Amino acid sequence: MAEHQDLTRRLNELCIRVGYLHAYVFADRYGYDRETVDNLAGDIERDLNGAITGLSIVGNIHEKRISSVDASLLESAEETVRQALRGIQSDEIYQQLLKAYGANNQSEIARLMPSVFPVRLIKKERVLYHGVVPREVSLGVAGIDFKEEKPPVDEFISPDEYIDLVLRIQTEGLLPSRGLHHSTDDNIMPVFTVSDYEDTYGLLFLELNPMKQGYGVFNSESADEDLIYTPRLRTLMKLHLKSTEFLETDRVDGWSSERPQLRLYREQLEDRLNQRKIPFSITEPHYVANLQ
Repeated sequence: MAEHQDLTRRLNELCIRVGYLHAYVFADRYGYDRETVDNLAGDIERDLNGAITGLSIVGNIHEKRISSVDASLLESAEETVRQALRGIQSDEIYQQLLKAYGANNQSEIARLMPSVFPVRLIKKERVLYHGVVPREVSLGVAGIDFKEEKPPVDEFISPDEYIDLVLRIQTEGLLPSRGLHHSTDDNIMPVFTVSDYEDTYGLLFLELNPMKQGYGVFNSESADEDLIYTPRLRTLMKLHLKSTEFLETDRVDGWSSERPQLRLYREQLEDRLNQRKIPFSITEPHYVANLQ
């Protein structure tokens, strides 16, 4: 079982890193244009006996075929991708950006970032949102810590633990998330936000405007996400709780059969927020807000 989980983790990480090869503006200068990466992905899929498919896009893990993976061929694929990334990341402009990111030098990040990843700097100030999912730990990689992107209700942490998690984020800041995202790699990871609160996960979400504190906000050309490149995002954040109406949609963690449990969980959250005198707003989905 442990060996199976380790292979699953390694295959998922391999998928992520192959995806990184598509992420760099200048990758073709180092011999990794789209066709080359696609060919490499095809070779890896063949060598790993179909345990991964669709690798040139994001990669799908076939659980039943994991046991047939040849360990030496997996190690070879991992090393090939590592070498490719090292070559691309040796680029001078990348190294300058990496240094700026480590120092959280936002002016340099704003100047250099579009030369490394396909993003554009947003000039007009905007309000952004970041949802917090009610589970204690997530690796951000599908198939490792939970089977589905939306975990079942019985995996949720308690309402008070959930509230404590959000309060800690408001105090300590938001950390970047790793995983199958666009315009990121293992070294330079952004905090992902959205400009529409209906696109947030979880029942509690945060409203923020990091541009007021001097952070650069980027829009990914390949996904509808707003990215803030920083090792830790410290900015003012207002807390929102999704109304019960949100539970009638699929934009909350949980499926139809779990909605009665979700309603109870949400009611407990609201009660505990009030009892603990924590400032928050109840937010309706757009279709309800537009009727009011």
